[in-house]
Amino acid sequence: MASEPMNFLKLSTIPLNMEQKLETDLLEPVVFNDGSATTTGFVRFTLQRKGILHSHSKLFLSLVPPAGVSSGYFPPSIGIGAVVESARLLCGNQVLNEISSWGNFHSVKSMVISNENNVEREQYTTGRGMSHQFNYTAGSETTAPSVGFENGREYGGADLEALPFAQMNGAVDASGYLNSSESPSYAIDLSDLFPFLKVHQLPLAMIEQDVSIELTLTQQEEHRANVKTGTDALKASYTIDRNELKFCADYIFWGDGDDFQKYMAQNRSQTFSFVDHRLTTTSIAAGDTSVIRNIGMANRMVNRIVTTFQNDSATDGVILNKYGNLSMDKDADSVVGGIQYNIRYNDRFEYSSNVSNPAQLFSLSQQAEGIPAVLREEFSNEGDLLTAGLYQGCGQDADLAGEFFFVSTRLSAGRVGERGIELHLTLDSQAGVTTMRTWSEYMRVAVLEDGIFTIYNA
Repeated sequence: MASEPMNFLKLSTIPLNMEQKLETDLLEPVVFNDGSATTTGFVRFTLQRKGILHSHSKLFLSLVPPAGVSSGYFPPSIGIGAVVESARLLCGNQVLNEISSWGNFHSVKSMVISNENNVEREQYTTGRGMSHQFNYTAGSETTAPSVGFENGREYGGADLEALPFAQMNGAVDASGYLNSSESPSYAIDLSDLFPFLKVHQLPLAMIEQDVSIELTLTQQEEHRANVKTGTDALKASYTIDRNELKFCADYIFWGDGDDFQKYMAQNRSQTFSFVDHRLTTTSIAAGDTSVIRNIGMANRMVNRIVTTFQNDSATDGVILNKYGNLSMDKDADSVVGGIQYNIRYNDRFEYSSNVSNPAQLFSLSQQAEGIPAVLREEFSNEGDLLTAGLYQGCGQDADLAGEFFFVSTRLSAGRVGERGIELHLTLDSQAGVTTMRTWSEYMRVAVLEDGIFTIYNA
């Protein structure tokens, strides 16, 4: 059997003894606007056209806390992701990947990170830290009546503080200097922003167009970071630390140089299949809400859809900021409200009857996204296991119950017809719910020919 031709973009075809060289550049933004307290900012990086871009290249970010605010911290569900509102990867004027409301989308993807990875890795690298632990009764090794945050730090009584390095201290010291150096620097993996890079590497040396990364930044006030309740005033305004803002680009080179030149000459036309996401937003009201929403996607190959519910007016005085994903309401008798969910496309419903059982919704979402590392109380607002102990001055039970709910569905009927996709939903939603977001994951194709990308829907 003939061996598969060597493809430098596919690791399985590269001989184990093939020489590999790695170059790393720390790139400054070519365009930077930090926005303001109430307006978004903008950053653009332009990549050098050399080698193959490593898909796990990193974006480094840090914030400067305002003077006098000593207790800033990132929402633990998304960490540094709270700084990014949307992202685009462009080749020339062609948009390869684009994602809107990325922080909200990232909060769903972050749920499937295990407790171990959160506490041992993510809280140090990305600022995410949604790990849980049993809270044992004092003096007992067997009785644990509640569950709360875990970050490796001991609880002080019933309360837990963020790790010292994770807090942004803008207090002025005795010498009159701002302690801005006490602000952590975190990284965002490029493949978390752009799903193209989860399945392909980008051959920059073969592209004749400018390759750029564009980020829209969240507004400085309210949504970039939280403050400890009872310690500092709310609505603190955090700016980007320009000394820490870098794109760490890793470029891979294979062989002695001639090998890759031959490969480029022999592969002047290449085709890449990948996914992208399109966002549809719908304003909804708290209470009994019934929605039939056409989210479009006519004539597209849609793999799955993800739907969440947010309170966009939530700010830096709650643990999750505006990145909580609200489930059904719970009344004074602890009875959780109902939900009816279905999807209609190609003149058929995805489910023979509306899905109304939260456990079934959890199972469907697990099949589509992976296993969420969240409690039943956090997902569906059912149960009473979360501790009343404080985290950064906020009650964990009050701020986390019913805040990790989402519905994700893998579509089974192939290409969507001309009528698009209809979302059918009835929800007894929590107070404060303002926005329903639905991301549709669909297939796209990119053709790289003679250095120029052409991108179209599959």
